[in-house]
Amino acid sequence: MYETFNESARTAVVAAQEHARELRSLRITPAHVLVGALAQPDQELTVTVLSAHGITRDGLLAELASLPQISEAEWEADEPVSARQRQVRAERVRDAKPLPPGEKPPVPFSRNAKRILELALYEAMRYSELDIGAQYLVLGILQVDDPATVAVLGGADVVEAAEAELRAALEAAA
Repeated sequence: MYETFNESARTAVVAAQEHARELRSLRITPAHVLVGALAQPDQELTVTVLSAHGITRDGLLAELASLPQISEAEWEADEPVSARQRQVRAERVRDAKPLPPGEKPPVPFSRNAKRILELALYEAMRYSELDIGAQYLVLGILQVDDPATVAVLGGADVVEAAEAELRAALEAAA
């Protein structure tokens, strides 16, 4: 699916991974992806609409930083896994290139973060776009039912209003 992402959306996803790693998050959440999307230079319209609803990149970063982080020991430790998970990991390790010394494996996406990637595809198709831009990631984030993200964004009413206004702005710009 990543081959259908434009440069802005790809960069947003990479930024989400970096923010999750910096914050020692166990998973990449929709809020991490939103932070990455709002940092993209081609997202002025999205930034303007969300800012009007009190949703800013700096505010999101502050909210994410205030959430409980895992300790360095927990970050370094392996979590307990089943025999099947060990087998799958062993197959992946066998087939993967070794990581450079000191580099950590990528932070996995949460279920809802994966869902927003799917929703972004549907949104791009809805607007008859051939590639998925960061604005469609944002629409996916505003649609996904993720209580933690809704709370960070200011509540369900704010999310619904921001989604409606962003849709109207994108349709007017088309």
